[in-house]
Amino acid sequence: EQVVPADNSNTSVGASSPWKWLKCKICKKGMSLFEGKVASEGCGLADSFAVSVCEAAGLGPEDPLADVCAAAFVAGCSAIAKDIEGHITDKDKLCKDIHMC
Repeated sequence: EQVVPADNSNTSVGASSPWKWLKCKICKKGMSLFEGKVASEGCGLADSFAVSVCEAAGLGPEDPLADVCAAAFVAGCSAIAKDIEGHITDKDKLCKDIHMC
């Protein structure tokens, strides 16, 4: 049995595959906002912005996944900052570097 995400890539049904696909999609959507905040203000201020980024990416304020998402952005902020300093802005690469894809 296959789950076909909106982007038409096939993902096998299993314990982790729907979650892996979802967290990657959320990361890519939120990364546009988060990387801009990191580039302009650094990780200190961007950390407080992480929950808003995850909510903007589609996770509601009462959704526990929003907290998981925010924690991943906060934990990966230094890696994101390093990539930005190296002029890496590809969302796939940034999300892979923080283990969201």
